This record gives sequence, C-alpha cells and structure tokens, in this order.
Amino acid sequence: MRHHLRRLLIAALPIAAALGQTDRFAPAEVEGRLRMALQIARERNDPALVAEVESTGKKVLAATRASPSATAPDEQLRALETKVGLDPGGWSMAGQPLFHPTPTMLARAKEIGPRLDVAMRTDDPAQVRAVTAEMLAVLGDQAGVPDGRRLGTRPGPRTLGEAGATRLFFDALDGEGSRLRPLLAGQPAPDQMPRFYAYLLDATTTIRPFAEQHEPARLAELDRLARALAKILTGLQQPAGHFPFPDLRGKNIRFGAMTERQLATGRIEVRDGWIVSPDPDGGSQFDTGVCGVALLRAGQLHQEPAWTRASLRAAEWALGERCCANFNYNAFSVSLLAHAFRITGEARFLDGALRKFRVGLAPGQASNGRWLDAHNARTVYHLILLRALGDLATVLPATRATERAEVAAIARPALRALLDEFDAMGHTVEALPELQLFAAVFPDDARLRDATALMAAGLVAKSTDGRRVKMGAAPHQLAAVALAPAPVAAVAPSSPQKFLPLPGEVFLVAGRTAFLIPAKNASAEKPKPWVWYAPTLEKYPGKEEQWMFEQFLAAGLAIAGIDVGESYGSPAGRKLFTAFHAELTKARGYSSKPVLLGRSRGGLQLLSWAAENPDKVAAFAGIYPVCNLSSYPGLAKAAGAYEMTAEQLQTHLAEHNPIERLAPLAAARVPLFAIHGDADKVVPLEANSALVRDRYLALGGTMELVIPPGQGHNMWQGFFECAELVAFVKARALHP
Repeated sequence: MRHHLRRLLIAALPIAAALGQTDRFAPAEVEGRLRMALQIARERNDPALVAEVESTGKKVLAATRASPSATAPDEQLRALETKVGLDPGGWSMAGQPLFHPTPTMLARAKEIGPRLDVAMRTDDPAQVRAVTAEMLAVLGDQAGVPDGRRLGTRPGPRTLGEAGATRLFFDALDGEGSRLRPLLAGQPAPDQMPRFYAYLLDATTTIRPFAEQHEPARLAELDRLARALAKILTGLQQPAGHFPFPDLRGKNIRFGAMTERQLATGRIEVRDGWIVSPDPDGGSQFDTGVCGVALLRAGQLHQEPAWTRASLRAAEWALGERCCANFNYNAFSVSLLAHAFRITGEARFLDGALRKFRVGLAPGQASNGRWLDAHNARTVYHLILLRALGDLATVLPATRATERAEVAAIARPALRALLDEFDAMGHTVEALPELQLFAAVFPDDARLRDATALMAAGLVAKSTDGRRVKMGAAPHQLAAVALAPAPVAAVAPSSPQKFLPLPGEVFLVAGRTAFLIPAKNASAEKPKPWVWYAPTLEKYPGKEEQWMFEQFLAAGLAIAGIDVGESYGSPAGRKLFTAFHAELTKARGYSSKPVLLGRSRGGLQLLSWAAENPDKVAAFAGIYPVCNLSSYPGLAKAAGAYEMTAEQLQTHLAEHNPIERLAPLAAARVPLFAIHGDADKVVPLEANSALVRDRYLALGGTMELVIPPGQGHNMWQGFFECAELVAFVKARALHP
C-alpha cells in the first residue's frame, strides 16, 4: 500500500494544483500538497520522515475522499507540512512561493520538454530559444518559481581576520580526522561522489597561501592531503575524461531510484560500485566539471603537470559533450571550460564556454532572474548557474566587450534573484566563493559586498560557537572565509580580551582592541620609550615574538599596538592609528616618537601611517614587511578596505602605496631596518624590502637590510631572534 500511495502521489501532481488555488479541501489539491511534502522529505534523505509523510498521507487522502469538506484532514496535513518545513497550506516556505501550476501548464510543459532536449542537441541557440520561449509562455507566472526551498539563517557581523579564519579551517579539519585518515592512503571512501574529494581539494588550494603565512607548521600535512585527494581523483577519472558516479542503490533514496531506472533501460554500465558510463541525461557534467576545476587549480598551485593534464582531459570531454535540458548540468561544463581557458589561453576553450552559455544557459532564464523550470529555479541549482556565469565573466578579455555585456545581462538579474531571497529568508545556501567571484565582477555593488561579509559570518557561526569547532560548512566554503577580510569598522567587544605573549593591559581605543605591555624597569621620567607593533590581530603578536619582546622590556621599552582589522594601510586604518598614538602619548605619557615594528602586512599599516606622520616616528623595523600594496595583498583584495574599486585604487595608488611615499620619511631622516628572506613567495623581497632600500637610499635616507638566504615567509627562528633588529630598535627608541 505504501508503494501504491507513492505512485498515486507522483501521478496526481498534474491534477493537484488547479483546484488548489480555489478549494484547499479538494482531493486533487490535497494530493498535490502531499506530493510537495513527500518531495521535501525525500530531499532531506530522511527515511523516517518519508515514511511518516506516506503514512499520514494515506490517512489524509482517505479522510478527504470520505468527507471532502472535513477540516480534520486539513489540520493533519498542515501539521505535516510544518514538520517538513513548509508553510501550512503547502505552497510556500517562509512566505516565498513554491511551484503551483495548473494541470494545463503541466500538460503543456510535459509536451514541450522532449523538444527542449532535442533543441539542445542541435547546438543551435535559436532553436533552443524557440522552445524556451514557448515554455515561458505556458508557465506564465510560475516560470522561475522553485518546487522546493530551504529555510535560511541571518548571521550577525563577524570580526574574524585572515589568521583566525585560517586557524578555524585547520581546527575544523582536525575534527574530521577519522574521515580523513583513510583518504590519506589515496583510497576513495565508500559511496562518496567524486565531488566530495574535489571540494576538499579545492579547499586546500584556497587555504594554502594563508596557511603559508599564518599556519606554516601545517603546510606539510595540508600538502599531503592535497596529494592524496588528487591521487583519488586522477584514479577515478575514466579514459574518456569524465568522472564516474557511485552506485547508491539501497543507500540514497533519490540517487538509488535514479540508478534503478537507468539500469532497467540499459542506459548505464555499473562496475565495481561505480557507474562508469557517462550519464545519458548529461549529469556527468556535474562531477566532471567540479573535479576538473579542482585539479586545475591544485595543479597550478603545486606545479603538478599530471593534475593539470587530467583536468584538461576533463575539459576536452566537456567540449565534446552536447548540452542537455537540465541547465545546471551545462553550467558545470561552462565553468570548467572557462578555467581551462584561464590556464591555457587556448581560444577553443573560451569559444566552447561561450557556445554552451548561449545554448545551455542563457535561453532558460525567466523574467525573475531564475531559470524557467521548477527544478533549476531551486536556489541550490540557481547557485550553480550563477557560478558558471561568474567564471565566464572573469575570464572574458576586456577586448571582448560584446560578450562581456552579453554575460552580464544574464548574470545581473540572476545575482539579484539570489540576493532577494537572502533578504527575504536569510542565507538559504552556502555561497561565499560565488559571492566573492561576483564581488570582483561587480565591485560597485554595495548590497553584494554586505551579503558577502554576512555569508562569511554565517559560515563561521556554523563552524564554531566560540568553544567547539566543527566542519559546519562545506570545506571549500569555509576555506573561502580567509579571502573575506574583516571590515575595518567592526566593533570590538565591550570587555576586550586578547592573548598576549607577555603580561600586559588590554583596553579600547576608538572602539578597537589595543594592548600595552609596560616595561617593569622603565624610568619614572616622561616620556617613556615604546615600540609600536603591527599587525595587532587575533593571532598577533604571538609566542614567536616573546624573546624579542623580552629584550625590549629589559631595555626599558614598552610594546603596544591596536587592532585595525585588515585595513591594508587604508585611510580608515590610519585614522585609528592616529587615535592610538594620541592615547599612548597624551593620555599615558609615552614618547611621541616610537619605533614602529611591522611584521608582514603590519609593515603596510605602519609605513602608510608613517608617511603622513614622519615627525612622530623614531624609526621603522620590519620582519618580511609588506611595503608594496600591489605586491600584497593586491589591489583587487585591498580595494574594499579603501572603499574603492580596484580600478579606482590603481588610479590613486601613488597616494597610498608606501613605496611611493618614502620622501617624507627620508626628509625627516627616519632610519629603516628590515630582515627579509630571499625565498619569500608571499611578500617577495625584490618587490618590497629590496625596492624600498633602493628607493630610500636614492632619496638620501638610511636603511639596513638583512637577507637570510633560502628563507621565505615563515616562522624561522632567526626572524624573531635577530640581534641586529633588536639592537636597531633599542638604539632608536632610547635615543629618538
């Protein structure tokens, strides 16, 4: 009986909706609502919930047929709808509409559907548009309305910076130890889709540059995981270039049923637990696209030609694959081909991506920005389509203005549809890399910037409550948090707390967390000498600075700093620095001319402020300091902190970039010192400290540069126990 009911519910949908818009007690309407509840339950892959919907549905249907005007069955159904996450009444979720067509709409759409697949396979955009135009007309106001939704969350602002985000990722990864250990042997886990390994590999690629700077001790294990995942993926790839799909019969309701249907018709081949033949309905584009992109990015980062070859073999397969009627499947091929063009520069990959965009994506967009059919209108699939549009938009050369406008015309309403749902329902999907991608495409979109920041906050909230950490988000989503700098204007806690390597005071200046480690044997006379350290972020200063700080304290020098977030030397950050300087000098009796000590991007912050305040600086010392905004973090990443687009920041770069603003410091005879390795890939020596030295000496200034051979941007002890640096700081702080 249960299976009979399931067949009845599925078959009854064409009947369900017409009466539903006028009589909620009609059997056809009840059947349609039960089908929606059953669909949501099955999507959640919850067998107990599915069984409850089927069991309750049987009773509700029987009662409705016996007495169509009875209210009790409707009350039961409304309770069931609430349990699965629907609004009572069944045709909306959190007030947002769900697909509720008339029988005529469904009948006509069923007739048109096969013609869409035929048109797709002609590779002719005009033929596809002719069919989609007819379908849009048939569906009317139901075009672009999803047949399922998910409730969202509304996170508050975050204050997690790069270092904290990097550490959060590794802490979350540590919590996955039991799942990761088998993978390190290079063997796929049972019943996992290839996309699982690809998303994890993509996460390692995203986080690695940040790990090199903030968690260098974890690099070896991160690289080991990346290599194991790449080994799994290249081992799974089929000779034709596509990736297989696991046989999930008996393990997943939805995919198991799909496999049974395809096997019954002889359309697929199953071998050793894998569906090794390409999905005849175009679904192999999903895993092939995701795996190909992950291998391509990782292959470039790690300089592994075998991974790059595997990814390009996947792209070759995608080039030959015809578009299908499921728009989001085509999107994966568009993304893969766009990435292949980005790496190779081969026009055939870009031409292929544009062709698939014109045939398999653009014709299906409805007037509300989503895709016309109820399946692809779902937000999870809408996001896939949106990602493909972003991938294509970012690789189109500036000389291809017509094509760029063509893609933007589809991308803008698609993005607006996503942001509209976020405004109404909260964040319903994890979408940080996608939002970051479009933040680069549409840098002037303030609403997008806000959504991106809040998305990062939501991923952090899903992964930690401040005490425990878990992989609460997809790994590639959580890794992307490190790419989203904390806003400069983030408010510090009312009772500021901060770890310090040595005992000191933590307090607020202009609403931002600041610290002071006073010298115990400091002279009672004022002004007291001090060292101004930056960056003062969640993890900085750290234990590695302890020896150096002890030397300063023993000489009577205090150490202090203020958290200005990832300001990258911006005017907002410089303004906070000025407030901090006033607090230390006017309210606390410290010297008006401290020695500035910048580690990494702390150099960018301090040098930017020093250029405007040369009379308030005794000297500058740096440990692999960032001195060149173009070198690190790059204009695209820094632009948000400057409240500009990357193009605007480029225009005004000379007004902000430390290497262009050395003359005031040289005129004030401010001495400089830096220790910087010649193997630094994060903050290259030649574009930073060495360039400053050459320019500063030419301006008549003095600078000492220590270059440890073979050292990069790392935690080498010699950087933090450098006798020359300590002697320089003490001499200039005590005698400014």
